Amino acid sequence: MTRQQGTNFLINIFFGVIFNAASSVATMLQGIIKTFTYNTTAAFRPQIIKSYSIGNLGTMLKLMKTSFSLAIFLSLLISLPLFMEMKYIMKLWLINPPEMASTFAELLVISAVFAMMTLIFTIGIEATGRNRQLNVYTGTIYMLTIPIMYIFFKLGFGVQFSYYCIIGANIFIFISNMLIFKYLIPVAKMKQYLWLLLKAAISASISIIPVIFIKKYYEENFMRLIVNTLVVLSIYLIVSYKIILDSSSRDFIKTKLLKILHS
Repeated sequence: MTRQQGTNFLINIFFGVIFNAASSVATMLQGIIKTFTYNTTAAFRPQIIKSYSIGNLGTMLKLMKTSFSLAIFLSLLISLPLFMEMKYIMKLWLINPPEMASTFAELLVISAVFAMMTLIFTIGIEATGRNRQLNVYTGTIYMLTIPIMYIFFKLGFGVQFSYYCIIGANIFIFISNMLIFKYLIPVAKMKQYLWLLLKAAISASISIIPVIFIKKYYEENFMRLIVNTLVVLSIYLIVSYKIILDSSSRDFIKTKLLKILHS
């Protein structure tokens, strides 16, 4: 929250209230993505903490992997359709969206995906009760983001560089939390998380290729939005279900869907 307030403050000083309004709209959309993903992955927090407390590291690490794969899967599930048609969605939502609102939103969508993946390692670290390194490194990266933005703006860089800084900070925090978790739980295998990241990148790439061609040959309208959303979701669900989700993740999704259908 403090970082976003600092970002809005700097944007207001250097670029004016119009861009600040765009930033607020983009932040609201990012919050929707985070809430959607968090509400699902947070269900694993008590189980992860309990598994560590009773010394069952095998179960803890299995839960970590399942929740990580679900975090990636759900983040991209909602982010890809938004990202591919962000300008038109903003027009539908706000009629006359603030300048740069769609650009800011696209960048914050990317940032939100890394934030949700980082959350899983944060839960794992907090389960150990040794949060000092987490607080120090994460807090330092957060604090450095605003001065770095200020330097970029002073050097004449555009307003969008504030969000490049946020994405960069979230990537560094993700790496930092992953390394801290590995230090605290040496038996954890980081390669499996990196492998899941690669699979997610492949799934996303395969899903958006047809949409790129559709956008190239068809003008922006509501029908294109519907077609692109259906195309990207259909391909993503098929591909990611096979290569991102493990058996535990699939069982979790099936259980949730059955509960919704029978409720």
